[in-house]
Amino acid sequence: VKCVIPTTFAMRAALVFISAAGSLTVSVLSAHNPAAWKKGTCGTEGSRERVECNLKVYDAAAEAAAAAGAELLVLPEGYGLSGAPRKDGFFEPLVEDEDGVLLCGGEGSDRPQQQALSCAAQHHGLALAANVFVQLPNATKRIVELVYNSTGHLVSVYHKHHLFPTEIGIFEPGPFKPTTVDLLGRRWGLVICWEGAYPTVTGDYAQMDGLVKAGATGFLWSIGAGLPPATLGKKYAKKYEVAVLATEDANPLAPDGGAIVDRDSKMPAAQRAAIGEVPDYSGKAFVSVASLEDAAMVV
Repeated sequence: VKCVIPTTFAMRAALVFISAAGSLTVSVLSAHNPAAWKKGTCGTEGSRERVECNLKVYDAAAEAAAAAGAELLVLPEGYGLSGAPRKDGFFEPLVEDEDGVLLCGGEGSDRPQQQALSCAAQHHGLALAANVFVQLPNATKRIVELVYNSTGHLVSVYHKHHLFPTEIGIFEPGPFKPTTVDLLGRRWGLVICWEGAYPTVTGDYAQMDGLVKAGATGFLWSIGAGLPPATLGKKYAKKYEVAVLATEDANPLAPDGGAIVDRDSKMPAAQRAAIGEVPDYSGKAFVSVASLEDAAMVV
């Protein structure tokens, strides 16, 4: 792996007024292999060169998602850009101001991931939830989820709290801070890889409970690889009455890629949108696109 008390609808409604909303077309990147590059073209795992190559796949995925009518694309955990991280690898500085900052078209050469993601959202006109490996001013390394609106502005940053054992020694955990973001009329809870399996393994649902108590009606879940997104996604949808958008890299446990689960714990019919050709990339990545009919709107 790279990486309670159910809340009723009535309890959630006491925290945030929810009304019926129209369908929302969403998407997740599926079956991306961050190592599927022609030998000698994209550096080594953990390098800036590897990151910049995989950003081309992400941009192609955003283009394909937008062309298929998606308003939101969820991208995998930072492994999808970096591959396996190294202590001496590339960790870009994190933009500290998350309140509507726009990196696209500005100074961001030392932040290629954050700048490219901002531009992908802006150029293709869709919201993005993505994940990157960063280094803070005190040299602490973190795994962070970044959410951009359709104009490319950064609207939320979340630092992964529950690290997978193999990540300890390179990364430091972020604070325990269940984080939600209002986007496209919905309130989404942010979950990073192992955090989505942690409750099942440990019985500790505090993070999930916190997200739903904060009014989340959906989870955006960026995974590295090695987890069954559909199985766990359906579990959380049933437990909390939330939609779950889960994305991960190529994984034998999920041959159909990521998972899009509606609040009724069912998976709506999804189409596979092929991404455009990316030079020197031999991966079989595609974008899964589906409509959430039983969504909820934050008013």
